[in-house]
Amino acid sequence: MKAHLKPGRSGDDFRSLVRGLMLAANQGFPLASFLDCVTARFLGALGNGGVAIHLEGWAPSIRYHARRGHSTPFRFETERRADPPGVDGYDSTPPSILWKALCEDIPSGLEDHVTPRGTFWTPDIGRMKPIDLGAAGPVELAAWGVRESFRSLILVPLRVEGRRLGLLQLTCDPDTTFSIVDVRFFEDAAEVLGLVLTHQQVQSLAQERVKELTCLYGIAKVAESTDLDLAARLRAIAELLPPGWQYPDVCEARIAFDGAAHATAGFRKTAWIQSAPILVGGRPRGRVEIVYTEPRPELVEGPFLAEERNLIDEVARGIGLIVERTQAEEEKARLHEQLLHADRLATIGKLAAGIAHELSEPLGAILGFAQLAGTVPDLPPQTRQDLEKIVQASLRAREIIKKLLFFGRQTPPARAPIDLNRVVRDGLTILEPRFDAARIQLTLELAAELPTLIADPGQIAQVVVNLVLNSIQAMPAGGTIVVSTSAEGDRVCLTVADTGIGMPKEILAQIFEPFFSTKEVGQGTGLGLAVVHGIVSSHGGSIEVTSEPGRGSRFEVRLPVHRGVG
Repeated sequence: MKAHLKPGRSGDDFRSLVRGLMLAANQGFPLASFLDCVTARFLGALGNGGVAIHLEGWAPSIRYHARRGHSTPFRFETERRADPPGVDGYDSTPPSILWKALCEDIPSGLEDHVTPRGTFWTPDIGRMKPIDLGAAGPVELAAWGVRESFRSLILVPLRVEGRRLGLLQLTCDPDTTFSIVDVRFFEDAAEVLGLVLTHQQVQSLAQERVKELTCLYGIAKVAESTDLDLAARLRAIAELLPPGWQYPDVCEARIAFDGAAHATAGFRKTAWIQSAPILVGGRPRGRVEIVYTEPRPELVEGPFLAEERNLIDEVARGIGLIVERTQAEEEKARLHEQLLHADRLATIGKLAAGIAHELSEPLGAILGFAQLAGTVPDLPPQTRQDLEKIVQASLRAREIIKKLLFFGRQTPPARAPIDLNRVVRDGLTILEPRFDAARIQLTLELAAELPTLIADPGQIAQVVVNLVLNSIQAMPAGGTIVVSTSAEGDRVCLTVADTGIGMPKEILAQIFEPFFSTKEVGQGTGLGLAVVHGIVSSHGGSIEVTSEPGRGSRFEVRLPVHRGVG
């Protein structure tokens, strides 16, 4: 049996160990990689046996084991408890229980095993009797040595300025033993290790904070970008996330939002995932997900740090704000476009009404003189036919002028209490022959006991007829039209939906403009929907349309119940 591991320990041995510890501290390694290096340095100084570093100032507590000569020499373990340990926290392993007892009150009989610097050591653990620690119960050190295959033990406290960081545990194989020279050597090394651990902890926190701020700064830049739509912003944010985590080389990210996914190239679901919900207006709309594609040491939240939980929550909140801001900008643009559209319609309406007034007098004269000429006896047949054509053309022109006056709100509605359901039924009666001819099925879904409207029955009937005629013309091969009514608060809603050809967005933007038509020349005036818009607006109501090519159109008219006309 050897007296101890080495016949003596020189200053060069100590300097070599300290240089190795300082080098590891300045590499910027993650904690697990850092402990790899540190433990390897102590194994080199030990010669044979095992090293374990117990860190209790971390959350959760960490034990890092290394044993020379084993097929898997390094083992990183964490222990989680209901109440995370603070500076004075202890885990349930024999060295931690023993060290707690030594810190509070050295049990009787152990005085000879504790150095003036507080290190516990024994050259032969097999000769030690169980230590009675009161409420903690007896600690079977000999059985522990047999179980872990070691004979000699050193437990060195890791402290910095009185703050307890944990323990340095050293064991040697059964055929060797520690001497007091070894104890002093490792006590000196433990002081350096305490400083190095503190440096590592501070450096790690600083690095994580820098990565977090860099990530959030990048997201802020994306949020301020004006040339990216929402999907492009989410893709850019996903690319910014992996460098913010502790192991970026195996980190992938995905942002799932409203059914769409924006992920980094290597993203795949694994067992090592961290996620946070994206809330928009307090309602969940998606998730931010971070995964490691390879296993990493268990830390606070699986392999993730507490700081990373804070970061992913902050990212999710930031995305929610970006979405809200984007939606607000889109709504602002939509309202601005509506104002421009309304202003354009008002201008056209005034122009149309002015033209209609100017045309009414000469058109009336043409119609009157044509009808008067038709009363002359003995007119040639061709002349009489020509006069009849003049009369019909004049009547049609007069109807167009009437529609222009409706659109320009120059014909005030005659207000009266009306039942919208009755107006709908009466207005559709005149269109019944056209439904059969066009192979169209009409469905009425009229709500019972609708509030009474104060409106012009003739103009409201014209709204119904024009909307249904528009739907008939949109279904050249037949289809279905559903006309429904409902009450919505202080408004009554009239809906006309069809299964026709639908309209693209560029047409939807112009359908209420006068003289705009998709029909061939001579097939329509382009005033039907413009008149509908004018009538609805003059009654203080609103009209909305949704349509999609190949899937039909839906017009919704809302009229106030207790509101006068404009």
